[in-house]
Amino acid sequence: MSLHLKLFGGLSLIENETGAVRVTRRHRLATLAVLASADRPVPRERLLALLWPDSSDEGGRHSLGQVLYGLKQDLGVDAISGATDLVLQRNSFDCDLWIFRDAIAARDYERALGVYAGPFLDGVHFPAADQFERWCEEERGALARQAREAIESLATAADARADSAEAVRRWRQLAAADPISSRVALSLMRALVASGDRAAAVQHARTHAAIVKAELEVDADPAVLAFAEELKVAQPAILPAPKPVVSAPPIAVEEPALSTEAPRHTHPWRGWVPAAAVIVLAIVAARSVLSRRSDSERTPGIPVLAVLPFDIRGDTARAFLGEALSALLSTRLDAPGVLRTLESNAVLNAIGRHGGSTGAEADSRVIGIGANVLVHGTVVVLGDHLEIDAELREPNGSDHRVLRATVSGSVDSLFSLADQLGVALLVAREGRTLGNSIVGGTVSVPALKAFLSGERALREWRLGTAMTWYRDAVRIDSSYAMAWYRLAFSQAWAKEGDGGAAARAKTRELAAQLPPRQALLLDAMHARDIGDYAGAERGLLTLVQRYADDADPWAELGEFRMHVGPLLGHPTSDAEAPLVRALSLDSASHPEVRHHLIQLALERGDIARGHALLAPLLAKGDPSDRTVQFLRVMMSLADNSIADTAGLVRSLREMPPGEANFLIRTAIYSTGVTPFARAIVDSLAATTDSRGIRTAGLTIVQEIAVARAQWTDVVAAGAALAALDSIGAAESWSDIASSLDAKIPVDEWRRAGDVLERAARADTSPVGWLRRLASARLAVRASDEPAFARRMQLLTARGHSSPRFVEAVHVVQAMHADAMHDSLGVVRELDAIGDAIDSPTGRWLRARSLERANQLEVASRWYLSTPWGPDGIVLTRSAYEHASTLAAARGNRAEANRFTTAATRFGGGSR
Repeated sequence: MSLHLKLFGGLSLIENETGAVRVTRRHRLATLAVLASADRPVPRERLLALLWPDSSDEGGRHSLGQVLYGLKQDLGVDAISGATDLVLQRNSFDCDLWIFRDAIAARDYERALGVYAGPFLDGVHFPAADQFERWCEEERGALARQAREAIESLATAADARADSAEAVRRWRQLAAADPISSRVALSLMRALVASGDRAAAVQHARTHAAIVKAELEVDADPAVLAFAEELKVAQPAILPAPKPVVSAPPIAVEEPALSTEAPRHTHPWRGWVPAAAVIVLAIVAARSVLSRRSDSERTPGIPVLAVLPFDIRGDTARAFLGEALSALLSTRLDAPGVLRTLESNAVLNAIGRHGGSTGAEADSRVIGIGANVLVHGTVVVLGDHLEIDAELREPNGSDHRVLRATVSGSVDSLFSLADQLGVALLVAREGRTLGNSIVGGTVSVPALKAFLSGERALREWRLGTAMTWYRDAVRIDSSYAMAWYRLAFSQAWAKEGDGGAAARAKTRELAAQLPPRQALLLDAMHARDIGDYAGAERGLLTLVQRYADDADPWAELGEFRMHVGPLLGHPTSDAEAPLVRALSLDSASHPEVRHHLIQLALERGDIARGHALLAPLLAKGDPSDRTVQFLRVMMSLADNSIADTAGLVRSLREMPPGEANFLIRTAIYSTGVTPFARAIVDSLAATTDSRGIRTAGLTIVQEIAVARAQWTDVVAAGAALAALDSIGAAESWSDIASSLDAKIPVDEWRRAGDVLERAARADTSPVGWLRRLASARLAVRASDEPAFARRMQLLTARGHSSPRFVEAVHVVQAMHADAMHDSLGVVRELDAIGDAIDSPTGRWLRARSLERANQLEVASRWYLSTPWGPDGIVLTRSAYEHASTLAAARGNRAEANRFTTAATRFGGGSR
């Protein structure tokens, strides 16, 4: 009697002949699922952690033993073997997952999709087993990605052989999976036109536009609408290749199972739903959403309100109350469809740029950034008693209304007083309260005071000071959602620690307390963290439309397009418009915005534009500011000149070595390896009193030699480094190991790995963990299998559970699989990370695996997303060269030439 284990679309074990179910117990089926999906023996401890996380060791082992015994009784055969590590015997039954994987490996996509009956373990949940839920989501996402890639391969192949019926069928599958994707919509429309059904193509454009409007509250991609208009004329229109606006590899076939970590904005249409049903659902949803909107939401001209800081009279120690009321009332008066308030920081930035503006000048400045309703107020402080007066007026309104409200109470009741004041103003203006209340997550005045001090520092872009104040705020009140949110924001921009990941996770726990715009931005940032890049972009686009006067969403959109844009098919130049908008809204803050705009100017050779962007920061007169120093160095390297070269070298030598190293490497990444850059680096590497600075200089000399593929010079610089600092030299070799194109003698990798292994063996600090990781990477490059196994054991035995650690381990294992020519192993390790790969080496490996699978366009995008941060010197040239080769293979000569030119900036141009 043959048995079939079904993992797609559910979980069951059935008899092939009769269809009878053989196993019904949840833990028995889940154990089969885990063992069936593994390509290596599964330790018993792994099963215990996944399925019995809350049991004692003894209780968990007993439960697992009972499950294994029960399976033997159910199956009638010894399907599971092994004592410590368990293996499922494949000759006991067949499994749809095994068929799917074998078919994908053989590129038999028809057969693979024939068994893909739905999401992996669809509907299977163990709510009390978080690790099982996470494992399930990871497997589900990886398999869904393979399925959608298979669909697109079949669709593309059908297009190529002019099989219009098959092309329509396959593109409809993808359109059903993601109805808001303009790229897929255009592909389906072109297939429909090729099949002779122009009317259906036009209808699909209408349906797509309705879905986009309902889901995102924005108009559909102009390319879709333009093509639909062209199709209405007598002759068929030929559409130029569309600009992708969603993630590639293309289109999620289904959403992961809902969990407490899921982004708010999920798409109910995703999944294996017939296209007709999707269209019906989309039209119903669009009509439902549109019918619920008020007339004022559909009509442009919703009033924009600015709450200016209140004047404080009396106790000057309470001066913070002026900004506090601006922040609290901005939240209280924000009423979608009725009033839209400017974010309080945007108001304070506008009036504070030139030493602070008051009276008519302050009014003029906030009107200049979009406000047409103003709130002013006064706070009289009498000890702990407050008398608060506010007035709301519309200086350009037809009736010139002035509305007033007064409240009083103790300082401790500040939040309640602000709420009462907001209600009174809304009732006076609208004749009703709108139900929203003060949000942000604290009722502690000291916590609010610390938070506002952080806000002031953030407006001046003093990130370190801002983070100190935000930490004080959450120390006073650990449930203060806005303080956690701002701490995450600051850490992300400062690239501190985990980049704000832990603070964002805490903020998500408290998200219900956030104001709407911050909640939306948090959703977008979370989507980016988990690799849902299309969702992140949609969220950011929604934000900049709803809050067009807030610099933060524009800056985040620009940052997103600089770093993630290549994966979505956007050139980095697409980042310029949102960055310019952010700068126009807030020229004093966001120096990182200026950095990216300077990078974009230098990419097109516009040195004058770079200097113009830098000039306002230089005029601030704070030469010690790290951002100012960095941008000054970057522009100096870009135009090969500086008035005081010796002064620049001297200032770099006076910095901490690590900071000087980071500054120079990142500047060179932004400008390319210019002659002036090489001269500055050689000066740092020359004899000096600071061994650390010499080490930094030699490290960069070595990396420049890698970028130029001058392997003899790489080894010579490494020898000079080793004579100066053996551990520093070994760490430099580890950085170079991230370039998989580097052609270095094996002995160099082996010596460096041995140095780091010895240094890290007894070191349990984060530095020791990084050295263990580096030594494992060097063992891969040295082809030293015993050393790799030993170091991986040391690494995982003393590792951390942070996402950074988990990703790093998967990347090292992917490097090892690549070195062993195990293509499936590379894919498996990278799929365990998902699309949110931060590691440059991980992105490189993903690109190479896609290139080997002949997915050239997607591979090119991953190569172009690789060279970020200090590793850019090592990786940028080679990344551009690979992208150029792939563009040429696709017949895109112009793009190939552009990437070759970019590679030349780093000393390359040929491989």
